[in-house]
Amino acid sequence: MTETERPEDAPRRRSDAVEQAVAGSEALAPPRPTREEGARAGEPRRVGVEIECVALDVARGAELVQAHFGGSIRQEDPYRFVIEGAKHGDFTVELDTKYAHPSPRWDSVDVEGEWLADLVGLLRDLDRGASELIGRVSEDFVPMEIVSPPIPWDDLGSLSPLYRSIRDAGATGTDEGALYALGLHLNPEVAELESGWIAAVLRAYMMTSAWLRRSIDIDLTRRLLPYIDPFPRSYAKRVVDPGYAPNMTTLIDDYLAENATRNRELDMLPIFAEVEEARVRRAVKDDRISARPAFHYRLPNTRFTEAEDGPVAEWNRWVLVERLAADRAVAEEMAAAYLDHYDALVPSDWTGEDWAEKSERFLRRLIG
Repeated sequence: MTETERPEDAPRRRSDAVEQAVAGSEALAPPRPTREEGARAGEPRRVGVEIECVALDVARGAELVQAHFGGSIRQEDPYRFVIEGAKHGDFTVELDTKYAHPSPRWDSVDVEGEWLADLVGLLRDLDRGASELIGRVSEDFVPMEIVSPPIPWDDLGSLSPLYRSIRDAGATGTDEGALYALGLHLNPEVAELESGWIAAVLRAYMMTSAWLRRSIDIDLTRRLLPYIDPFPRSYAKRVVDPGYAPNMTTLIDDYLAENATRNRELDMLPIFAEVEEARVRRAVKDDRISARPAFHYRLPNTRFTEAEDGPVAEWNRWVLVERLAADRAVAEEMAAAYLDHYDALVPSDWTGEDWAEKSERFLRRLIG
């Protein structure tokens, strides 16, 4: 590897035991497979999936979802469909830009007087017309997004036939166009909202990020754009330090101080908003933040070109992160190695043995 290469620039390898473990068609069990608190205590943890692609009509995408999961299709606007009553809950299929959808604020305007009502009606019609025009001219290059309801982790395989049918219908993924920065996001439900476990998962993610980027083969365009930015080096070093044992207040404060954005490879804002929404919204002015007890794992590409790609493979990579968080001995040893290697983690200085290679030595101990 040259000094200018990054781990994710290396070709994907399927011969390594770790790669073979995640490439299977069966979803791996996480160390903590059930929800451990709240109304769903004892039930399997769930995972929401977001699939971005292009070159597939939104209405056709809704039909494919219905064919696999049932339910009835309701059209909210020309570029957003909801499949209601489907298996596991409602799916949404939409063009992934707010400008292609009429603003809901006009539906909530309550005015008195005929002339004001006529004015609001005119503005509503103009908004709808402009949104439809934007959708029409942008649908060939703006991503279509299929958003699933939360699905039990042990039934994630039910998404694989839908994923293949999207591909067969002509959808294009990340690796099929130079400008397609398309993601396959996972939203793994937490086992519990407890600071020690959440910090352990975040620490494990920091240490496996380089391996994940190489394993997934992150698309160049997605790396150049800010949507999956890595964590700041100073923050990563703080979290990986074995002495870092924050309570929930400190964990949230430290995160917001250096990560007041959704644009992180692992977006923690939904979890922290679930715990203390007002504090998060004061720090981050973004109405797209949705409070929920789930990690927002944004790193994976949408890839259709290899049979083993898809939601199950990306979930299995995520499970390795949770396995590392659960194995204190391996995590402590890996943290020490990570901090020793810290200076070599600067993207412009990948000298010597890169961290992704070193990571595999530890990850091999988590499979079997």
